[in-house]
Amino acid sequence: MNYKIMLSNSLKAAINELKEINNITCTQYHIHIYPDTSEKELSRLSSKDLYYKTAFLKGKYELKTFTIEETAKIFSPPMGLPLWMEMSLLSHKESEMHIKLKISIRFRKPKDLHNKETSHPPIRVL
Repeated sequence: MNYKIMLSNSLKAAINELKEINNITCTQYHIHIYPDTSEKELSRLSSKDLYYKTAFLKGKYELKTFTIEETAKIFSPPMGLPLWMEMSLLSHKESEMHIKLKISIRFRKPKDLHNKETSHPPIRVL
C-alpha cells in the first residue's frame, strides 16, 4: 500500500474543502507545519515520538513551507503518520494560499491509526 499517495490525496481533499469554505480558487499551496507541543502526556509518547518531538522543537520544520507532495513524503513510513492533523487558512493571494497544518506530536504506524478504513490520519479542516 502506498501511504504517500494516500496521504497526498487526503491532503488534496482537505485543501479543496478549505478552499470551498473560504471561497478561494488558488492553485499553489504552501503548507506550514505546526507541531502541537501542548500534548503533555509524555508517558504515552513512544521513543520514536520523542525523537520527532525533539526535531520539531529544534525548529527543523520552522519557517519552512512545503508542497503537498513534500508534506506527504515527510509523514510517509518509516516515520509514521501523526495521530491527527488540523488544517486552517493562514493567508491567500490571487494564485497562492498559505495553509497551517497543526499536527499531533504522537506518531503511529498506518495500521494503528483512528481511521482504519482509509489508512490515513484524520485531517480536520477548520
